[in-house]
Amino acid sequence: MAMGISCPKRDTALLLKERVLNELILRACETPYRRVVLFLDEAWKFQEKDFSWLMDLYNNLNQKDIQLAAFLFGTRELKELKTEFKRRGKDQLVGRFMINEVQFFGIREVADMQFCLISLDKLHMRSTLNMEEPETVLDFYFPYANGRTFFSLAEEYRNAFQNVKTQKNILADDIPMKYFLDTFNICLNSYGKLSPMAVSFPTEKELTTCVELSGYGESDDEYEQRKMR
Repeated sequence: MAMGISCPKRDTALLLKERVLNELILRACETPYRRVVLFLDEAWKFQEKDFSWLMDLYNNLNQKDIQLAAFLFGTRELKELKTEFKRRGKDQLVGRFMINEVQFFGIREVADMQFCLISLDKLHMRSTLNMEEPETVLDFYFPYANGRTFFSLAEEYRNAFQNVKTQKNILADDIPMKYFLDTFNICLNSYGKLSPMAVSFPTEKELTTCVELSGYGESDDEYEQRKMR
């Protein structure tokens, strides 16, 4: 379905698999690279049978001289799954799909926060037909910002998260993007011009309230580990 292929209920798993394989071959052959790249989110939920299915795709494409590359995204459980496969001698899975590891972080520096906020400054409103409007999100929600931009909030934004980190004794160095974006949306809805609590432009005080409302720290792994000590 992610590839835009219909899945009639009458089709068996074998037929669907064949359809996916044929679609991958067609798409790969339409490019000069003869490659297929799959991005698999929450891959730590994969079981061995799922990897066997992936291996089957890999082998079938390889017979057609098409290379399959898979990017697996997940939490630390994915690394534990790799360790388990290596322990059990499943080197064919590790060697094809778990060779390189890259750890991603959330926002760690003010420069990271600025990079995100300057992108939000460029964000435009969209119509009910999902068409981009000339008015920016900043101008719509904070028409009396008096020249201030989201970019200029970088220090206040970081301080707001730091306030909550200190309050809840959160040990993690980085701020997950989920909570940053949730905080931003809460800020628009709570303090933008459509809200009864509308302000001309948010300050550190309002942003701290928004961080708290986002649930930041309630499910943070480092925070949970600290509580259990």
